[in-house]
Amino acid sequence: MIAEPTTKRRLYVVIPGAVLPNRVVQELLADGLTKQDIRLYSRQRNRLAEMPVTVTSLRAAPGHVLFRALAGAAIVLVALVLWAIAFGRVGSPGLLSLLLTTLAGGAVGAGTDLLQPFPAELRPLRGELRPDDVVLRADVPATGLGPLEEEIKARHPEIRVMGTDPRGTPPFP
Repeated sequence: MIAEPTTKRRLYVVIPGAVLPNRVVQELLADGLTKQDIRLYSRQRNRLAEMPVTVTSLRAAPGHVLFRALAGAAIVLVALVLWAIAFGRVGSPGLLSLLLTTLAGGAVGAGTDLLQPFPAELRPLRGELRPDDVVLRADVPATGLGPLEEEIKARHPEIRVMGTDPRGTPPFP
């Protein structure tokens, strides 16, 4: 006889601060969830680097984006200058336009990286999240969803349990 796969539901939880998520994740792992069932979303991903689960950045840090854009532009600039020196065209207007185009491309790349969108499933929360909030998404067996929600609320009253809909309780269950 073939066993039916257990259906899982996604539970969304908004956790304030960057210290509490570690404790919540450890409790969920102790409750029987696996590392693959839990994902964290944060604007400050570097503060959660040592988590045992996947951590996804909601937005790239401006300093990191700027560094990547400048590093890429510098590599291309060095390559163009070496090419110009090799062919003896250091002062040509064509090389200057290539250099300016390279810098403009780096700036456009940095700008589009900063505009990285929220994951589609979390867009309803975009206006509600503070800079230090962490969104926890857990894939929970449907039969254990209610008890797990109540357990989280009892352990951590400061946490907002959004249920299976990131906007909160759906209007029609």
